[in-house]
Amino acid sequence: MALLPYAKIPSSQYDDESRFEYGLIVPMLYKFAGDWNLGFQVEVDRLKDQDLPEMHTEILQTLTISHPLTKNLDGIAETYYTYDFKAHEFSNYINAALQMEVMKNFKIDAGLNYGLQHHSEKHYFVGFSYMH
Repeated sequence: MALLPYAKIPSSQYDDESRFEYGLIVPMLYKFAGDWNLGFQVEVDRLKDQDLPEMHTEILQTLTISHPLTKNLDGIAETYYTYDFKAHEFSNYINAALQMEVMKNFKIDAGLNYGLQHHSEKHYFVGFSYMH
């Protein structure tokens, strides 16, 4: 378990709509027999509205299961939801990803986030993480 505060600082000179956003992430991980992992995360965000120059508060909760597929490759399945307190709107997602350990403490991942409601967005992603 950890407490991870974050801030998104606007830095684009081409985006007049960019805003300072921030939040707090609380991730937890449980390890089970057979190299199975169960993750849970709660996140509270203060985000810019998409179409207005105003801000809103959003909560996000996730439930993730992962297991190694090969020595350096993990498969990940996840479900999560967000709730926008201003719009009073839930959005549910299912995700799938592959995560490859390139070197000790450095991983690359790629996958998709699939929104279940008609207003929920669909995304593909590639990312990396480094543990120190």
